[in-house]
Amino acid sequence: GTAKREEIEKQYGFRPPLFFVISPTMQCNLKCYGCYSAEYEQNRGLTTEIMDKLFTESEELGLAFITISGGEPFIRKDLFDLFENHRNLMFQVYTNGTLIDEEVAKKLANLGNVAPMISLEGLKPETDWRRGQGAYRNALQAMARLRREGVPFGVGVTVTPKNIDVVCSDTFVKEMIRNGVLYMWYFWFQPYGDFANVDLMLDGDQRYGLWRRINEIRQEYPVLAADMFNDYAVVGCLASSGVSLNVTPSGMVEPCAQMHFSAGNINEDSLLHIVGTSP
Repeated sequence: GTAKREEIEKQYGFRPPLFFVISPTMQCNLKCYGCYSAEYEQNRGLTTEIMDKLFTESEELGLAFITISGGEPFIRKDLFDLFENHRNLMFQVYTNGTLIDEEVAKKLANLGNVAPMISLEGLKPETDWRRGQGAYRNALQAMARLRREGVPFGVGVTVTPKNIDVVCSDTFVKEMIRNGVLYMWYFWFQPYGDFANVDLMLDGDQRYGLWRRINEIRQEYPVLAADMFNDYAVVGCLASSGVSLNVTPSGMVEPCAQMHFSAGNINEDSLLHIVGTSP
């Protein structure tokens, strides 16, 4: 991929992003408190043909890694054919885990290029508080199915003042490792929409404490931990550094999922042209 991106940089004067985030749909079978997906139009979604075209172009541009977000991606059954048709790409899929039954786990094992990221808010009390009764149990059941089939997976954790002590605890980290988790991505809660609850935002001391704790987890445990925002120190902002971008269910290409202005639409233009011509 690096060689292809270098060729494009010589030819066109810019280097394509290393990876991008795409949300095929914002539909979801859960209603988690404060989730941004509910702020999007629920009846909009990318067609199978557009996603296939975008993934083909990604391969041509030297991208090898694509994050699938949402909504709940596994609502889209066409994703499995797309994963099959693009074996040279690695897909990271953020999911609540409720749709990962035995059949889905076996499909993912046979594909070999999909790594689910199961969303949690901590242990049972924290997860069920935000995601509904039974959410934590369902997540552990999904992990067990993936583990039995040999599918690598991780967890995505939204950090708020309500759960920061739990998700930073030795108990939580050990429980995740015991259930087969290989990597843990921590995200600060961010308010979305006109009536968002800002009480779930971390304050400065909590953000700094999270940064320190993530580094301790990396040193002490056999699990890869990352902090979506504090780890900007590694490469800078993923959008402004050209490392990543975001594609919405309506096809709009944005710098990232937090910056809602668009450089173009993949339903109307190629990713190469959108990225290559946008200031």
